[in-house]
Amino acid sequence: MERKNLRRSIIIVMITVLMLAAQGCGNAGEQNDSDTPSSKANAGGKLTGKEKSAVNAYESLVINGYDLPKDSYVIEKRGGKAYILMPLDTVSYSFSIPYSTSTYPDISTDNGQISISWTNNNEAIVKIDMVEGSREAYVNESNEPIDMGIAPKAINDKLHIPINLLVDVLQMKETYDQTLGVTVLSNKDDFLKDLLVGSWSNTHTDLFNSFADASGLQSLSSYVMAYRFEKNGTYRLLMAGAGGFEDEVLQCSGKYKILGNTIVFYNIRETLSKGTPLKTVHKNKKVENPSYEFISMIMRLISGASGFIRIRFG
Repeated sequence: MERKNLRRSIIIVMITVLMLAAQGCGNAGEQNDSDTPSSKANAGGKLTGKEKSAVNAYESLVINGYDLPKDSYVIEKRGGKAYILMPLDTVSYSFSIPYSTSTYPDISTDNGQISISWTNNNEAIVKIDMVEGSREAYVNESNEPIDMGIAPKAINDKLHIPINLLVDVLQMKETYDQTLGVTVLSNKDDFLKDLLVGSWSNTHTDLFNSFADASGLQSLSSYVMAYRFEKNGTYRLLMAGAGGFEDEVLQCSGKYKILGNTIVFYNIRETLSKGTPLKTVHKNKKVENPSYEFISMIMRLISGASGFIRIRFG
């Protein structure tokens, strides 16, 4: 539940510089040095595991922008098909849906009965029911059972469910990126890059010019943040914090691509400045890890729900 609340507060977390500076501009997952990732997409929601073996294809897994720790899911292979088993708490904060008043699923369990539902304006739009130890599942109150191929079961004292059915019901797309060595599961609706292109800031200040020489933060609020997305697939990110233990400015640049409703940041370079006055800790440091974000964060930028506005510079 703590992780679920963290994802729901992603904008606040992202502008808390002391936390982000420790993590840098990337998250878990190793990146290849190649300049441009190549991807192979499965048109449907069915998990295929075509590359390498069905199990090895899921050694690194991202679901709707969440880069799953390797110990948060289990792969089982049956009849030539890979099944991904995941504990319910991981499902609750990774299977988010876009464009809804309630992004994350509600999950209830009672004597082995498992119910997972997604709502919009307090009305269920998708509901899946299953039972521990049974391969049968029911979708949207249907009386016709669906064979999941594998039953929910306890693994290391945690109840795990096969997420293959969730992927199919939510019509998610599977993309295996050979260069990054990661499988991305994402809502299949494509997000138009043209909506993203431009500069976004939670102030009326051109932050990129303001910190061109890592100048002071006296004229700004405690935490500021800005994105700049270019049509050529490059981006810049700037986060600054003042008034805490010490002032910090974190600047990142690199490339981005959109896979379904997931945005991938890669080929990242990071510059970090700290102190009063600010001093450069490192400059243009290569970040080995790509970073992923669910498109709902970007939608909040565009809609203004996060307090961000599009800034026209020059």
